[in-house]
Parts: sequence; structure tokens; C-alpha cells
Amino acid sequence: MIALISGAVLNMILDPIFIFGLNMGIQGAAVATVLAQTFAVCFQLWYYISGRSYLKLSLSRFQPSKTIVMQIVKIGIPSILTLALNSMAMAMINNAAAPYGDYAVASMGIVKRVMSLGMFAIFGYGQGFQPLAGFNYGAKNFGRLNEAIRFSVRITTAFTFCAATLFIVFSETVISWFSTDPLVLQTGARALRALSVPFPLFGFQIIYFSLFQALGKAIPAGILSVSRQGLLLIPAIIILPRFLGLDGVIFAQPTADGLTIIMTVILAVMINKKLDREALDHLALTSPQEAPVKAAQELT
Repeated sequence: MIALISGAVLNMILDPIFIFGLNMGIQGAAVATVLAQTFAVCFQLWYYISGRSYLKLSLSRFQPSKTIVMQIVKIGIPSILTLALNSMAMAMINNAAAPYGDYAVASMGIVKRVMSLGMFAIFGYGQGFQPLAGFNYGAKNFGRLNEAIRFSVRITTAFTFCAATLFIVFSETVISWFSTDPLVLQTGARALRALSVPFPLFGFQIIYFSLFQALGKAIPAGILSVSRQGLLLIPAIIILPRFLGLDGVIFAQPTADGLTIIMTVILAVMINKKLDREALDHLALTSPQEAPVKAAQELT
């Protein structure tokens, strides 16, 4: 945490120094980012090398393992796709909004940045949930796993519901923090309200996406990662503006979100049934006589 936060804070400090103080412009922003991330990496290396960590680094133990690499790649591909598609989706939305004027591009850019504040919080929670789910699944502790899933869905849904409510109620106020242009205010507020409608179930999506990664289920995780920002969003961006104009650009993301929620529900039902079956099988093997009673406790 210290390494990540210090890198981000240092980047914020170095940005104005290199961009304005040294008159380096966008090149200064790049240099500041590289220096800040280099500091964060060096801090983490120092932490391990100094002996403060429980994990000890040893170059002699750095040996290639096809099994480990394939496990990392299988679980990591959905995350790579998510990040790549986020960038591509932003570019496509900007291109779709460009014919309607600079105000439309500015409005969509502001709204995406505002929504990302809530999304990043959920992404962070999902990263914390993932190892907990993986550890308990590996230990066959299905009761703890089910408890973690239920609690995480509740807490993230509560957060996203509150965030969506605030964005809807104070949409114009939020947009006014970034621009005073009347067209930007009007379009941005409308887009922010539209994107906030499906947002209360965003936590549900991320928890199950993280669950699939934790269980090593690369295919459903990959389906969810490419759906929201690619498989469903790209057709929506191409089709809706032809019939709805700028409103089509605004409602492309909410449409993709709504369809992704339906897809997540289907996959969630399937994985929950699979986990229930595994829990029953595990109880039957470990405690055949007590299996019915323990199974009822586990599943409730």
C-alpha cells in the first residue's frame, strides 16, 4: 500500500514540476510517471531485500515453471482484456461523439472520469475479495466462501447504490465542477444520469468476475471482461447513434451494462449451483453420516 500510494503521490508532485516548471509539456508528464513508478518498484525491492518481508527473494530459485506461468496467464488474460477494452471503448465513444461537437466529446469524457471514481473503488474491493475467495475454495471451506460472496455483493451493492443516487440527484452540480459551458452541463448531466441507472449492480458484476478469476474459471471471466466494454458495447456504439443521434452515444454504455448484468446473473446462477454440488460432494467424502446436516448449514 505504501509503495502504490507513494508512487501515485510522487507522480502528482512531479507532474506540475516537469510539465510547467521545466516547460516539458506532455513529455514532462511521461517522465514524471516513469520516475514515480521507478521509485515505487525500488521501494518494494528494498523491502524484500532488507529482510523485512516474510517472503525471501533468491535468484537461484527463479526457475521457469510452465504450470505456474500458464496459471498466471489464464487468470491474467481477463484483466488484460478489461484494461485494453476500457481504453478502446473510451476512444470509440469519443469518435462517436465527435460529429456532434466538442461539447459532446467533453461531456462524455467528464462523465467517464466521474464514473471511474466509483468503479475504481469496486475494482479495488474485487482485488481484495479475489485471494480470499481463492484461498477458501482451495481449502474446501465452502461455508466461508459463500459468506464472503454474500457479504461482498451486499457491501458493494450498497456502495454503488449510494454513488448512483448521488450522481443522479447532483448530476448538474458534479458536471459543473469540470465545465461551465451550458451545452456541456446539459449533455453531461443527462449522460451521468443514464450511466448511473445500471451502476447499482456494478458491484455484483465485479464480485462474480473476481470470483471466476479466483476459481481459475478463465472462460466465464473472459466472457464478462469482453462483454461490458467490447462484445456488447462496440455494437451499441455503432448501431444506436444511427437511430438516436447523440442520445445513442449516451445510452450505448448503459445498454451494454444492462445486457452484461443479465449475462452475469446467468453465469452467477451456474457457478453457485456448481459450488453447492462441490460442497455436498466434499461433505459426503469427509463426514458421510453428518453430510445432510452439515450440507444444510453450509448452503444456508
